[in-house]
Amino acid sequence: MNCKSANTRKRHIILIKTMIFLSICSLTWGGYSQKSSEFSVQALGGFSYVDYETQQTFTAPERNWGLGLGYGFYLNENWSLQLAGIYQKYTAKLSVAKIEDQYQSIDLEQENFVFQFEAQRLKEQQQIGNLQFPLSLQWQTSGEIKFYFRAGAQVNLVLEAEFDQAIDFLKTSGYYPQYEVTLDDPLFMGFGRFDDVKTSKQNLNWQTTYSAIFESGIKSEVYKNQHFYIGFFLNYGLKGLKTADKNNPLVEYQSKKPDAFKWNSLSQTPLAQNARLMSYGIKLRYAWGGF
Repeated sequence: MNCKSANTRKRHIILIKTMIFLSICSLTWGGYSQKSSEFSVQALGGFSYVDYETQQTFTAPERNWGLGLGYGFYLNENWSLQLAGIYQKYTAKLSVAKIEDQYQSIDLEQENFVFQFEAQRLKEQQQIGNLQFPLSLQWQTSGEIKFYFRAGAQVNLVLEAEFDQAIDFLKTSGYYPQYEVTLDDPLFMGFGRFDDVKTSKQNLNWQTTYSAIFESGIKSEVYKNQHFYIGFFLNYGLKGLKTADKNNPLVEYQSKKPDAFKWNSLSQTPLAQNARLMSYGIKLRYAWGGF
């Protein structure tokens, strides 16, 4: 069995079990009137992106959404501890004007050579499904309409992550120092010019990461022991997304099939390191119980 498929399946099982557990808790709450507990359904919309420590790669925030269930335990009328399980979608777009690189490789005939490439106007799109477990402390004012603020931290479990790329053109060549010659062709050896290159979707194996969370807004009572929240949220990545492959070239020469390159994500190359999940926008919550 493919290891990546197995890991993805395990992550989806965790997501399903978490949502089922929180759903049962929410339904069970219906027969109680204890104000110390509050259950909620949550929806969020806004912008998300992956922030990289680099000056050569440019990222653009994209509109995205999230859904989840939450639980709050009230210490008193003003203070509460908040826990939730939220699935949030990320769509990250990266672009680089020009990439040049070279490295040692072996060709079809087992000859040593230096593979050289130049990629012009590369665009990469990443699709990320992220399960978040935020834990925060919330403070609110008194009255029918309340102002609230909460802050804390959350664990980000990346359930799935894929990327694909588009390149205006790729130029490759092979330098053979033993013969002091550079080959710009033939194409079957992987040397030449390739226009309008589009790669297929590939998986990214990202590990668990963490974020600081902030949210502020208004809470209003809409019915007895039922409240509606609307607020602005910010999730700020504290720890970079780790991957085992982070020092690979963008284009990998394959000796057994030279005209079919292996493509790596920018996050797997030195061009884009320490990826952090960033998001902000509007969050809506409908809650039962609490003050």
